[in-house]
Amino acid sequence: MTELQSWALIGVFAASMFGVIGIVMTSFTSRMDAGFTQVNDTMSAKFEAVGYRFDALEARLDAKIEKLDHRLTARIDSVEAKIDSVEAGLNAKIDSVEAGLNAKIDSVEARLGAQISALDNDVSVIVKRIFPGEAGT
Repeated sequence: MTELQSWALIGVFAASMFGVIGIVMTSFTSRMDAGFTQVNDTMSAKFEAVGYRFDALEARLDAKIEKLDHRLTARIDSVEAKIDSVEAGLNAKIDSVEAGLNAKIDSVEARLGAQISALDNDVSVIVKRIFPGEAGT
């Protein structure tokens, strides 16, 4: 191990080993970077695809909700129209009943007025008979 050529060979071998390790590490690092880039691109594409699917699902749900909203609005309008119709019919019936009751009340009031007037005349006649001198005062 004292010969210069042995040390030269050891130096050349060591230098070549460091060179090979450097080249292998550079290649390995570049391959790892390429692999990570590929995985990153693949995952980005998958997430984009999932995003598009969610957007499509959201659009479908929005369309269905809009359709349901229109159907419910139409049904509510129909029910409101029916309620308005029933209300108008009830108002008409109430008005006719009220008119009939007013007519009957007016008739009873007229009869009572006539009977009270006749009763007043009868009382006046009785008072004149019982108190003949005071009837004129």
